[in-house]
Amino acid sequence: RSIALSMPHGRRTRSSPPETLDACLARLRSLPRRAASSPWPPVSDRGHAAVLAVLFDARDDPTRAPRLLLTRRANLRSHSGEVALPGGRRDPEDEIEAEAGRGGGGGGNGGRGGSEAGAATSSSSQPLSVDAVTALREAHEEIGLHPSQLEVVAELPPLLSKHLLSVAVVVASLRTQPESVEAFLDSLKPSTEEVDAVFEAPLGLFLDPPTSSATAARSAAAVMATTKKKKGKEKEAEESEGVEGN
Repeated sequence: RSIALSMPHGRRTRSSPPETLDACLARLRSLPRRAASSPWPPVSDRGHAAVLAVLFDARDDPTRAPRLLLTRRANLRSHSGEVALPGGRRDPEDEIEAEAGRGGGGGGNGGRGGSEAGAATSSSSQPLSVDAVTALREAHEEIGLHPSQLEVVAELPPLLSKHLLSVAVVVASLRTQPESVEAFLDSLKPSTEEVDAVFEAPLGLFLDPPTSSATAARSAAAVMATTKKKKGKEKEAEESEGVEGN
C-alpha cells in the first residue's frame, strides 16, 4: 500500500506557482481511459490490490493547490506504521459489483459494495472498474470516506508492492471541496483497527521535484507531526483559557 505516485505533471520550476486542483484534474481526465471491462493488466499473479489517491483543495487556500489524503497504518501484521494511501486487497464481492455495474447482473445492490462503491461516479460516465470498486470500498472501511463524496477521474497503471501484489492506483477527487483542510479531516471517521492517523500533504511534495517514495513518505510524516504538534498547542491554549476564565 505504501507506494510512490506516478502522475502526469507539467514542467515547473521551483519559483513557479503551484498548479491548481482544477488544472491537475483536467490533465488527469484527458488521459486515455480503459473500459471497465478491460482494466490495466496486472504486474503480478500473486494477488490484486488497489489504493485510492484522493485529491482535494480547500476553499480557504488562495492557491487552490491540490492536496493528497494520506494515512499512517496502525500496528498491523503488514505495513505497520507506514505512510500510505487508503486501500487493500481485492475481495470477490468487488468483482461481483463491478460486473453488476456493467449490466452483467450478479450481485446488484445486494453485495457488500453494492450500496457503497456504486454511489461514486466516474468522470467519463463509464461503469466503475473492479479496481475502482476495491479502492472505494477500502477507503470507506478505513477512513469513513463515502463513495458518494467522490468522483473517479483516472486509473493509473498498477505497481508492484513489496509483497509482490499488483496494486492499481485509482485517482479520485472530492465532489465538493471543503471550506478548510481541518474541517475535512475532522469529518472523517477512521477505523482505529487499521489506521493510526489520517492527514494530508501537498501533491507537489511527490511530484516536483521528482522524489523517491521513501523521501516523500518521510516528508509527509513530518507534515503530519507538525500538524499534530500545532493542534496540541492550540488545545493546551484553549484549556488554559478555560482555567483562567473559571
